[in-house]
Amino acid sequence: MLLAGPLAEAKLLGTPLRSLGARRDLDTVLCLLELLRANNEVTVVDPASAADPVGALGRRLRRQTRQLLGQRRVWHAVNTVAEALLSWETLEGDDVMETVSWALVPDRQRLLV
Repeated sequence: MLLAGPLAEAKLLGTPLRSLGARRDLDTVLCLLELLRANNEVTVVDPASAADPVGALGRRLRRQTRQLLGQRRVWHAVNTVAEALLSWETLEGDDVMETVSWALVPDRQRLLV
């Protein structure tokens, strides 16, 4: 979630990650990656990333999150939750799950529900 919010915002606004208001989320991700490194929980899969395993892990996580947000169904769910938040200002966890579940139902099936 810490990566998805800033990456979704960057995608929507067409701006670089570091220029967004979600900088605190990105800094939290970096802190978590550093904690993993400090606890020797970051393993080096690619020998080319041995010099900077934390940076490599961060880049891989950002790439995977971008790919996830690039999926049409997932992006539709993100937009649906954003619209719900604009209407309601806050959503409880169960409401978010219900909204996402509803958004992921194919259009032809929504009419039957």
